[in-house]
Amino acid sequence: GSSYRTLFHSAAIASEMASYAGPGAWNDLDMIIGSSQGAALDLTPDQSRTMFSLACILSSPLMLGANLLSLSQFDLETFSNTEAIAIN
Repeated sequence: GSSYRTLFHSAAIASEMASYAGPGAWNDLDMIIGSSQGAALDLTPDQSRTMFSLACILSSPLMLGANLLSLSQFDLETFSNTEAIAIN
């Protein structure tokens, strides 16, 4: 749906800017949104994990736009994945 279009659009823009990324300059995909209830967008768990993975791959700042106290177990596991974070 439209959430995947939003993710694709952000990734497409960031990929065009990839050559400018480096120390002191990062591609910013904006806030990372989880799939927990009350999120700004209605993302499925797979969409949320895709967004986080893209942010890691594209060296985007990893800032969550979510209430940390109400994260689902799935989102908590996604956002604390040390292997994904190490890529970033």
